[in-house]
Amino acid sequence: MPIGPGSSRDMRPDEVTEVDALLRVAFGGEAEVALVHALRRNGDMVSETVVYWQGRIAGYAALSRMVAPAG
Repeated sequence: MPIGPGSSRDMRPDEVTEVDALLRVAFGGEAEVALVHALRRNGDMVSETVVYWQGRIAGYAALSRMVAPAG
C-alpha cells in the first residue's frame, strides 16, 4: 500500500488561498506569495501544478516565463 502524496494535476482557481498558505509555511513569509501573484497578474505564469495528500494540497510547482537580459 503506497504512502505519500497522490498524483499531480493542474491547480484550479479556487485553490489559490490554499496554495498561498502552503507558500507562506514553506518560505516563511509573504515574499513568495507576492511573487507568484505578480507572475499571475502579469500573464507570466505558464503552468501551476498541485499535489494532494490526505485531502489537502501538499505540494505546488509553477513554471513561469523568464526574460533574461541580452547576452
